[in-house]
Amino acid sequence: MATVHNGNKDKSGNTYDLVIAGAGIAGASLAVSMARAGYGVLLVEASTEFRDRVRGEFIFPWGVVEAKALGIYDDIVGAGGHRVLWMDMYGGPKRMFHGDLINDTGAGVSALTFYHPTMQKSLIEAAVRAGVTVVRGARVKEVDRQGGMLTVRVEGAVSENVNCRMLVGADGRGSQTRALGGFQVNKDPDSNMVAGLLFDDMGVDDEAAHHWANPNAGIAAILFPQGKGRVRAYFCHRWDSGFRLSGAKDEERFIEGFLKTGAPEDIFSGARPAGPLATFEGAHAWVDHPYKDGVALIGDAAATGDPTWGQGLSTSLRDARLLRDALVSSQDWEQAGHSYAAAHDAFYAINHTFEVWTSHLLMDPKSRDLRARVVPKMKVNPFAHLHAFYLGPDRELDEQSRIDFFVEAEDAGVPG
Repeated sequence: MATVHNGNKDKSGNTYDLVIAGAGIAGASLAVSMARAGYGVLLVEASTEFRDRVRGEFIFPWGVVEAKALGIYDDIVGAGGHRVLWMDMYGGPKRMFHGDLINDTGAGVSALTFYHPTMQKSLIEAAVRAGVTVVRGARVKEVDRQGGMLTVRVEGAVSENVNCRMLVGADGRGSQTRALGGFQVNKDPDSNMVAGLLFDDMGVDDEAAHHWANPNAGIAAILFPQGKGRVRAYFCHRWDSGFRLSGAKDEERFIEGFLKTGAPEDIFSGARPAGPLATFEGAHAWVDHPYKDGVALIGDAAATGDPTWGQGLSTSLRDARLLRDALVSSQDWEQAGHSYAAAHDAFYAINHTFEVWTSHLLMDPKSRDLRARVVPKMKVNPFAHLHAFYLGPDRELDEQSRIDFFVEAEDAGVPG
């Protein structure tokens, strides 16, 4: 049954400035920020209850800056958001790099982890307090443009037509809004796979994220602590490995794969699986220019990156902030939508390129000779070498960027 929390509408009663499909971190953050700025917002969420499932739960410092700009940082921290101060990288069991995420990234803030269902509940509550009308157990099914307004059909236990100035699709990888808006999806060739599993009572330093890699085998492992012994573990492997981990039956195989990266066995001593095991694909899927005819896309609806490199949540928050800024600064929302889409494309192109490069370097067993040249330089300061991930996707890319990344590898057959 649909659950409705009443918020701000204009005088006609069923007209909003924004209808947002999807109450994940992108949609809920935009809803909160726009409502606090005085706009009428309807937030439509398909689920009636947020449950644990494998998804991103780590926000890089550049994404935390976006959360602060949107005004939802305190809501995340208040819902158990956990500050991660360090990024530890290992060669086998030996720690090779202990990076300061606050100071070495220049962001002045730590990274954040959280338990996703608790974060979503907190942002929904913040949206209601801000005056957003929230409808759960419903979906946006139709959209029709009439002049300068959209008519949107919301269907659930209670169905109705509502009017709005803009429809925003924040409904994830399988976005229905994307299809309703007639957007064409581009997709990279298959590359990496990422399996995730939540553990309780894991004895690792919970002020640091931990990363192991065995590039010659095309595998990597990551731990993102959430505090008090709760840790989300990720095992990354090539798409052509011939397996896909899913469910309790594969938990032992997950741990075996994790240990093959060089991670020490004792991290699992006493640890208990506490959530589902699932695998998702790492190939990029994206929409060029995610705005047209009154419909904007943000977060995974606009572009899905490779979760091996953990940029999804930060990207979603930047999308929400860019669209918020464009809308509140212009009376012409058609122009504002195009302005947002151009800004999204610019920063997404940087992250996309860096993720393809990094996968080629660190996840492809065939790149052994390339790694022999590049990794010694990268070990000096991974933050600087992988700057788009740690410092944010703002540095312009050009041919020199590629040469710097691959250490004078312009004729080595690396991707352009």
